[in-house]
Amino acid sequence: LRKNGIPIPEGRIGSGSKIAQLSNELGFPVVLKLVSALLPHKTEAGAIKMSLRSSNEVSKAVEQIKSNVEIFNSAALTDVFLVETMVAAPVAELMVNIRYDSEFGFVMTLATGGNLVELFADSTTILLPTSRNDLVRALSRLKIKRLLDGYRGQSGANMESLLSTLERLTEFATDPLNKVAEIEINPLFVGKDVTCAIDVLMQIT
Repeated sequence: LRKNGIPIPEGRIGSGSKIAQLSNELGFPVVLKLVSALLPHKTEAGAIKMSLRSSNEVSKAVEQIKSNVEIFNSAALTDVFLVETMVAAPVAELMVNIRYDSEFGFVMTLATGGNLVELFADSTTILLPTSRNDLVRALSRLKIKRLLDGYRGQSGANMESLLSTLERLTEFATDPLNKVAEIEINPLFVGKDVTCAIDVLMQIT
């Protein structure tokens, strides 16, 4: 995604025995995730650890994650880990889903993201292709727009960064060469300076 202009955290992939060293090279704090095709959602399985501040903490997190996943679903257990730079807390978290519908073509859904995506019925849908004005109007329909604007004196989001990211994501998903059937980013961190895709799931045709 980075080469398409969609910001993602700096990261490294390696085995459990190598990931502490890779974390040290990357710089702390970091986020550690187990990589498994059978584990698209990691939080419920305890397959993610955040705010790790030393190689020792990373090594301990590797063993804890393995134990968690073994209990959750032993078939999903691997020895492949992704370590990423810890991104600063955002102004708001969005969920962005783009999928191909046989009747309507590509459809984008925007919603309150992160762990709140299933708790709040806060979403809106747009048919693609779309314009920047349509994206602005869609975002304005979300309850989370109050956070994006700067709630109770807090810093608002960099809307130019957010809108540019959504436009690039739309271009990437709808380009036939990329063969995207569905792509979901949850969460998309929307910050006061930059927007960053934290977790991405993609299905290709």
